[in-house]
Amino acid sequence: MHSITLQARIKASTTLLYPYFLDFEKFGELHPLIQKVTKTGINTFHINESVLLLGFIPMKPHYPAEVTEHEGTIVYNSHVRKGVDLEIRFSFSEGRQGCTTITERVEVTANAIIARILLHTIRKAHTDIFRALEKRVVV
Repeated sequence: MHSITLQARIKASTTLLYPYFLDFEKFGELHPLIQKVTKTGINTFHINESVLLLGFIPMKPHYPAEVTEHEGTIVYNSHVRKGVDLEIRFSFSEGRQGCTTITERVEVTANAIIARILLHTIRKAHTDIFRALEKRVVV
């Protein structure tokens, strides 16, 4: 298993930010690689992405995702393809001056090369998500 941890500090309350992560359709609106999110069940979705791996290899992955919530943590689980599984955990900590720190832990189960490429892609995309979210929820 390979992992990264990302953090973003956004000037907004947890109450305002939480729905963007709990509702995968809202999350998909912010995600630069997601082309379409289709709700398939109460907390299950089908994701269609358009990605340039390594900046030049076009791919159009599509895969199921499940969103669960447990004690203030939101978890995304995806079976991206055979031998590639993804778990993303978002936790929220509200601080002073109305700011919330979002901590994201991404774990990829895959061979080392695929995991590194996927984690690099996720780091860039999710950094963009945090920036987009910050602009959207300006208070």
